[in-house]
Amino acid sequence: MAKSSSIFVCASCGSESSRWLGRCPECGQWNSFSEETKGTAHARSRTARPGPAQPVALSTILPVEHPRLATGSHELDQVLGGGLVPGAAVLAGGEPGIGKSTLLLQTAGHLAGQDLSVLYVSAEESPAQLAMRARRLGLASSHAQLVPEAEGTAAASPIPDPASLERMGRILILEGGSLSGIQSAISSLHPALVIIDSIQAVHSEELTSTPGSVSQVRECAWFLSEECRRLGCALILAGHVTKDGSLAGPKTLEHMVDTVLYFEGQRDRELRLIRCVKNRFGNVNELAVFLMTDSGLREVADPSGIFIDGITPKGPGSIMTAALEGNRVLLAEIQALVTGRVAGNIARTTDGVDTNRVMRIRAILESRLGIDLGDSDTFVNVTGGLAINEPAAELAIAAAITGSLHGRVPDCPVVVMGEIGLLGDLRRIPQADKRVAQAAKLGVRAVVLPEANRRDVEAARARGTVSGQGGSGPDLVFASSLAAALDAVFGK
Repeated sequence: MAKSSSIFVCASCGSESSRWLGRCPECGQWNSFSEETKGTAHARSRTARPGPAQPVALSTILPVEHPRLATGSHELDQVLGGGLVPGAAVLAGGEPGIGKSTLLLQTAGHLAGQDLSVLYVSAEESPAQLAMRARRLGLASSHAQLVPEAEGTAAASPIPDPASLERMGRILILEGGSLSGIQSAISSLHPALVIIDSIQAVHSEELTSTPGSVSQVRECAWFLSEECRRLGCALILAGHVTKDGSLAGPKTLEHMVDTVLYFEGQRDRELRLIRCVKNRFGNVNELAVFLMTDSGLREVADPSGIFIDGITPKGPGSIMTAALEGNRVLLAEIQALVTGRVAGNIARTTDGVDTNRVMRIRAILESRLGIDLGDSDTFVNVTGGLAINEPAAELAIAAAITGSLHGRVPDCPVVVMGEIGLLGDLRRIPQADKRVAQAAKLGVRAVVLPEANRRDVEAARARGTVSGQGGSGPDLVFASSLAAALDAVFGK
């Protein structure tokens, strides 16, 4: 018998090698190669063109407004750029138990309630498990309809005649992860939305590798995307994540789809965040906020109330800042604790902010302002489980560390924002007027921000877009240096 040949495939970028390599020469990842049996992928036939493709002038192409499918959640629609686009593919990744299947089933239930059909491919759960979740979410049982999986090839599919199915306003559940069965169901049922839960469990019979391998994930995701694009069906692929938080499978998986969403949150907290990192039909870095409840995910229209517990200063080391997430401004509380080291190594721990950013701010405080932090332990935390990665929060971090070290508290509710340069100067931050307007809406009495933002913010105040509850808005303090900003927060 002839020996079956095998290749080694990088799980990160999908590059192939005839032997195992410790480090991928393409993407630089370590220990990412796994052995797979070499096989032949599906022979995909595309629509034949009458002749060679001719170049088309870009100016002759008219822009097309894509119709959107509302998901039933304003937060999710906002992250997607206005809703689901027919023919577009969305990749949603997150840790197990974070709420992916719950949100997808809620979305399917909303579309079914709008007299649209949804094909829900349950490749990991049984229909009984889906039924239990549907009852917990309060979905009508009449909206669900079981579709048997195709056995073998698409020609042998036992899927009934589409005329005998009540397709409109139904969630059509397909159990199993056979690619041929999914293809047959999509072609026969023509649903408005196809949900694959999850793409790592879908397998092609023409590939000899195991489900979840690089070749299987890449082949199945590509074919499903092309099939749904051809038929005009919206597609959502649920994906696993690795231990470092990135989506499992080859990196090319993110290039195949139109939108990539990441579910964030901790199992011991009810807060769930959905962050958009790629969107061909909308803005990136948009953020949706949900609360996990007994009856499913509940959207939060104004999440600033979750991340801050009132605007009154809590004590030394507590400073509010205005973080920008996509087009949304969130008020968050940054807390710092600076204590003398008792024994052992110096502890410098962060939660919700980058540790290297905090270390750089500590160095600027010591070098430019002469603040002696010495061997003290430093702990910095963003309350509420929010992660802030933008530089505009640096001034608030510096104020929180300084307030904790000296035991000082601002005299009134104040929001602090600004980027700190290595020379101790403050740099301009984007959309400062929107941040000030959000602070004014919550009744903040003072805002400290860089001098470079004075023109934009004062112009917005003249237009009346940053007025607060009383109509006049908060007091604006513009500072050109870190020292001046700290004096404005705590007084000289």
